[in-house]
Amino acid sequence: MNVPAPVSHNHKPQNRKRMKRQVWERDRGICQLCAREIRPWQTSLDRVVPGAQGGRYALGNVQATCRPCNARKGDAAVPRFAYAPLDRLARLLAEGKVIMK
Repeated sequence: MNVPAPVSHNHKPQNRKRMKRQVWERDRGICQLCAREIRPWQTSLDRVVPGAQGGRYALGNVQATCRPCNARKGDAAVPRFAYAPLDRLARLLAEGKVIMK
């Protein structure tokens, strides 16, 4: 009897470039941790619920971050804009580039 191999939901998406672009556009090119503007090629996909805690690479669980913030966050669950200076966040809110959820 053939038994299928277990399916891992923590693996990276097959079309990572497309997902990265979709997430970058959804998040309006703003790092969701420090509120800096980032370009598509500077974007790092970060899981809101980390993989170590069972988080998956799904559109509802990933956010656009800059590489330094993603490295700083590691496997921790960090609130949105945790590393953002208030003046930068206020400016982006005023410009309509950030929408608080």
